[in-house]
Amino acid sequence: MITNITTEQFNTLITASSENIILDFYSSECPPCEALAPILEDMAATYGEHLTVYKINRQENRELALQLDVRSSPTLLFYKAGVEVGTRLSGVITKSQLLDSLLTVFGIKEVGTSLKSELPETIDVLILGAGPAGLAAAIYTARAGKKTVVLKGKATSRLEMAHLVENYPGLPPITGKDLLQVMEKQAIGFGAQIIKGDVLELALGSDPKMVTTRGDFFSTKTLIMAMGKGQNQQSIENEERFVGMGVSYCATCDGAFYRGKNVVVYGNDHEALDDALMLKQLGCNTTLISYCKSNQCPSELIEQAKIKGVHYIPNAKILSVQGASMVSQIEIQLPEGKQTLDTDVVFIIQEVPSQAVLQKAGVSITSKDCIAVDREMKTNLPGVFAAGDVTCGGLQIAIATGEGVSAALSALRYIRKGV
Repeated sequence: MITNITTEQFNTLITASSENIILDFYSSECPPCEALAPILEDMAATYGEHLTVYKINRQENRELALQLDVRSSPTLLFYKAGVEVGTRLSGVITKSQLLDSLLTVFGIKEVGTSLKSELPETIDVLILGAGPAGLAAAIYTARAGKKTVVLKGKATSRLEMAHLVENYPGLPPITGKDLLQVMEKQAIGFGAQIIKGDVLELALGSDPKMVTTRGDFFSTKTLIMAMGKGQNQQSIENEERFVGMGVSYCATCDGAFYRGKNVVVYGNDHEALDDALMLKQLGCNTTLISYCKSNQCPSELIEQAKIKGVHYIPNAKILSVQGASMVSQIEIQLPEGKQTLDTDVVFIIQEVPSQAVLQKAGVSITSKDCIAVDREMKTNLPGVFAAGDVTCGGLQIAIATGEGVSAALSALRYIRKGV
């Protein structure tokens, strides 16, 4: 059994208790929090005689979260005889991570659980990106009978922008958009599922791998990263250092935590606008920064932001986030020069996973800001592959397609080995 508590109950139920306790700080509308819920329920049911699980809403208990320095959702704290012990877990938390903590912190040994029936179905192949590399991979894995899901982000494929493709082997001149539609139709015809979604977080160090988007949570045996080179793939300086400490990728997860504070939303599209307006309605002092030129951004992005009182800064890039233990300032590049801006948090609304997200997940990045792969498109992580422009393999359609096929064949071999 899991009990929801409030700040007022914290001292009596947590710090004054002699029990082993897991305390889950969660937020509403938070996909990683929703993914963690069945895991915690399973832990409470299986290990109830050894520990107690409490949940507390971080948005509604903001002062306690600040006091305990809890900066992201979900965050698990472990208490033994009223004292916090062990290492906190946050973000996408897997069952194996939690079990390791129970063994390390409380000395509890693993027993059989029923969790598999409660978690989302584990798919065979999850592909990030619906460009030529991703779709080529999907065609091969779906045709091999493997459950394949393609995440199609909001970033436009470079192929779709090609006016005319005249050098794709075996085809007469064709527009890039038409070629992409043919490949997509072929992938769907073999059974691949294409879902819209941009990645917020990756947990790739265990099996199955876990991927969180703004609205979904995926469990997969293998992952193929084929998301191209988006405008915001390059990390902001210090971005990784401040994740959870003033850098966030989910305004709906963390926004209420910054009510009355200075917040920055960094993005180019309606998603960024919606987040900025939502934060303004929460009572945040909101600034929306876009890194496209004013005439390239939707006009309604600018007008709605201004009408609602959002401070709008167009044609700017965030160069770095700065602070001591928490973000306190950002440095931005404007046409007229550099400028610093005070803020308590930066919400990065990204087109593709940034280097910080990839590096946090353990993915090796080259000095040229590309995902490092071998000849079989394997990354440094087992069961994780990459293909296309994200590997900087040549930036040609035929090369991206070939890399996608190679990644698919490697993923199929990985699945067959059962590792």
